[in-house]
Amino acid sequence: MKSIYYFLLMIKLSLACSALFAALPTDNKVYISYNDGIAVYDTVADEGKGRITHIIPFKELRPKLALSLDDTKLYAVTAVGNTKHVTIFDTTTLLKIKTITFLNDKGAPHSIAITKDFAYVNITDDTNYPKRRVVVAVIDIITNKIVKEIEIVELSDNNPVADGISIPLGGNRAFVGVNKVDNQGHFNQIFELDIENDNVKTLATSRNFTLSLIAAPHISKIFVGLLHNFDYFLSVYHKNNGHLIENKSIPNRVDNFAANTNINIKRIYASGSKDIMLINTIDNSFTTVDGRVGFVSNLAINPNNTKLYSLNGNNPNIAIFDVDVSGELTFIKSFSVGPANSGIAASRASSEKVVVAPPHHLRGEVIKNKFFTQTDIVNFLTWKASPDESVTSYNIYRDGKLIGTVLATSRLEFVDHNRRDDKTYVYEVVAANADGVLSSPVTIEIKD
Repeated sequence: MKSIYYFLLMIKLSLACSALFAALPTDNKVYISYNDGIAVYDTVADEGKGRITHIIPFKELRPKLALSLDDTKLYAVTAVGNTKHVTIFDTTTLLKIKTITFLNDKGAPHSIAITKDFAYVNITDDTNYPKRRVVVAVIDIITNKIVKEIEIVELSDNNPVADGISIPLGGNRAFVGVNKVDNQGHFNQIFELDIENDNVKTLATSRNFTLSLIAAPHISKIFVGLLHNFDYFLSVYHKNNGHLIENKSIPNRVDNFAANTNINIKRIYASGSKDIMLINTIDNSFTTVDGRVGFVSNLAINPNNTKLYSLNGNNPNIAIFDVDVSGELTFIKSFSVGPANSGIAASRASSEKVVVAPPHHLRGEVIKNKFFTQTDIVNFLTWKASPDESVTSYNIYRDGKLIGTVLATSRLEFVDHNRRDDKTYVYEVVAANADGVLSSPVTIEIKD
């Protein structure tokens, strides 16, 4: 079944790789959950003015929303009272595909992170309440079935409760937030889940309450919004060793993050007040922009990194911002949905510009060459060519920095010498044509 899916996906990709390409039915959409359902806002309807074109019937309280990476499936995560499940919708037909419950309906899903193959759901298991544990359920994107459940926190009296989950580019690791309570009060832990081997380790612990977290793209940092004694903090951890890089007081809470995944833009965005925080992932500084909806309770950025959307859970308006080449925001307009907006997700924006299809099947191997008393640690990359015949070269980036270029007529491989032992590197390969138009990156993490 998967082989058929990937074959069809490659056909779809090839058709999209001509110089000019038409919008897919799933393009240019914003999904907003509210009291009466899930609104589908088409950003290019009415000659680009935009309007709500459909309402998906779904009367559940405050679901969170997420899209599959190809925008063909919408996931609604609900955990209010006795309603605890994930509902999957087909974004072409807008019909419900399946509702998934967890741990005999005793598992409360908190958040979701999605790779090209699986959806990872962070869950509080109440089977043995008042004792609890935290598990991550893994849902196959193709079959919509739970393929395994990975225990993050074993059964405990410390009232562990699942919080955020984030998977950085490359998809090899997940970072999972858990809040606990002991006789000294609240404390939080961040766990690292090795996705390939299902290994779990504690990365960081602090005497705070986690509100949200995100693993920043193109850089080895985790940003965490924290609450401590009614004060708010932004903590920054190294995602390879859990070292606390910085802990700074901030004026308002951070309930949600959204990442700009453009390799040249080191920005993430955070909501939790009337303003949107624009965080520089290099020096951890931030500026703010008026969110235009009152209290910004949630936000989303489209995969092209060209539009950002903010919403207020008690305000019917959704604000739209342009995202420029430096990651700065400019307010465009707002539109109204309904009361009690909660979740939001945005699909790819179609374009009539020349585009380049990315390469695929990026693989990495660690080679250790020993020379007498020295060892040269080499990261060896290989990939398959872009299906786009206009591609003339491939740019290779390590941790966001350009380190080499390979001609399309050469062997599609790259050797990165003199790497450090026990360090994780993020590599990206980007296709380019003769005019300098770049594809989206394909990404892999390699731990030496």
